[in-house]
Amino acid sequence: MDDRIKAMPYGQILEIMVALILISSAPERPTSHLGPEAALGIWIIKACVWYILCVVALKKRAKSQTLGNIELWEWLALVPFIADIYFLDCNLLLIKVSSFVGMESLAEMSGLVLFLFYLVIVWSAGFKTDTERHLLNRTVYSRLRLLLPVIFPYFALLILIDLLEKLPFPFLNAWLNSDYSGLILFALFLFFFLFLLPPMIMKLWKCTPLPESELRHKIERLLRDQGITFSDIMVWTTGETMACTAAVMGIVPGFRYILLTPCLIEFLLPEEIEAVIAHEIEHVKRKHILWYVIFLVSYSAILYRLGDPFITWLFSIPAIIKVLLLTDEIPGSLISLLGALPIGIMIILYFRFLMGYFMRNFERQADLAAFKVHGHPFFMINALKKVAMLSGIDPAKPNWHHYSIAERIEFLKRTYLDPHLVTEHDQRLNKSKILFIALTCIFLALPSALPTKQWRTKAHANILELYYEKLMQKDTKDPRFFLLLGEIAFEQKRYKEAEIAYKKVLKIEPENPEALNNLAWLYITADKPEFRRPKEALLLAIEAARLKRAPFILDTLAECFFENGYVRQALKTELEALKLARKNRNYYKRQVERYKRELAKGKDGKQIKK
Repeated sequence: MDDRIKAMPYGQILEIMVALILISSAPERPTSHLGPEAALGIWIIKACVWYILCVVALKKRAKSQTLGNIELWEWLALVPFIADIYFLDCNLLLIKVSSFVGMESLAEMSGLVLFLFYLVIVWSAGFKTDTERHLLNRTVYSRLRLLLPVIFPYFALLILIDLLEKLPFPFLNAWLNSDYSGLILFALFLFFFLFLLPPMIMKLWKCTPLPESELRHKIERLLRDQGITFSDIMVWTTGETMACTAAVMGIVPGFRYILLTPCLIEFLLPEEIEAVIAHEIEHVKRKHILWYVIFLVSYSAILYRLGDPFITWLFSIPAIIKVLLLTDEIPGSLISLLGALPIGIMIILYFRFLMGYFMRNFERQADLAAFKVHGHPFFMINALKKVAMLSGIDPAKPNWHHYSIAERIEFLKRTYLDPHLVTEHDQRLNKSKILFIALTCIFLALPSALPTKQWRTKAHANILELYYEKLMQKDTKDPRFFLLLGEIAFEQKRYKEAEIAYKKVLKIEPENPEALNNLAWLYITADKPEFRRPKEALLLAIEAARLKRAPFILDTLAECFFENGYVRQALKTELEALKLARKNRNYYKRQVERYKRELAKGKDGKQIKK
């Protein structure tokens, strides 16, 4: 059904996903380039201008009674939001507040609330120009309430991670930093989604059980005949007076609810309601909701698997590096935005087009359930016509996740005249599913067959060759560039360039622990004699460890102790590194065993003078 009839905020969910990508990709400068007073003044002016633009643009809504304009302006709400995060540095304020409160997740949650503020302006502007102005508050409230089941689980997960990280249990911190923590957190989220979210949605949407009546008994008989178990049949007040729809909420049978809006109950005949319920039952029997979960998980898995190889491949192309060099003079906020946009575009393309294709055809497949109940589609056709008329929707208006009502009615008529179309549709949809699964498996397996190591080597060489001379000649104050160059040069055993890069970092930041550590590691492990300087390495490593007691820094210090003859001190330092390590623990264990073997050989080592 149409977005207004269905009352499910698919478009807003996509917009929220893009907003979250923008929040996570925003630059984290140490200070804002604008003062707080200037930033606040610009923000107020920008918010007022945004409201005026929305009011002017949505004037025709009262006449057209369509949602097209509002949908467009909901997407345009990302523009002032981008200005806030990337150019007014609102994210810096959010980060400072979250650090002060002691909850890192507060910055991301506050950023999302800021985006919702711009959506509320769009909705308010649209209804301010509507003849039904008394519906404004109720409609805005109901739309926010519809989004709560999407926003609340995400917020709950962020807060849970924050709280777990603050608990004084070493084993818990080790688990959170392990390779399996993401899978376990996903399992917890899945448990929440399957068992806790459906009843929570009933509370958030203020649904009430459908009273005992002939209609309820008729729906219960239909559900039993179709073999569908459920928790309850609920009346769903969406906030839209004439929103005529039904829905199934929940995948697990004991936590599944059947929802009907008051409009549907009041204006449709029992047989028409029966056809609508049959449509929702077909979603359950065909496991369409489960497929939506599969689409989401597949997208995340493919992005995770192909993200690093794709970036490595790009950096292995010299022309790409040259283009990136040209961006050196572009402000960092714009670079961060340009980096976030491809991911946002990928989300839109994947969900609006690929997933949208399946959603449209799932709806068509569910419509065909009318044949199973009545043997013909005419009650379903009548129901579609009524909900279009009652909701003031143009029957010819399609959207990305539903065919238009006119198209759906036409297809039902054609299938009545030619029943083979039902089989053809099911077969075509099954082939599409198989193709999707096959392509997903190929994409997930692809990184194992790609020459990622060769690409990485080329990428490092390209970065080193094209960046080194340019950055060394520039009076840049960002030590990260030189730290990266040093790491790349060291990996390629170009020790002179690495040494110069690390010393450049220390010139800018004399107490940079990573640069001190890396230079010490170079002096203690280089396979060229002219760069082997154990005593200097030990001094650098001691200073790095004083500044930062990280496992990799302590490991460097232990190796420096060992190479200078302080074997017992090396073992003691490596044991501390092992205690702090959350990843690569096997490496630290091997180092400990190595030092123990040397002590067992009688090499007690020198004692550090106090």
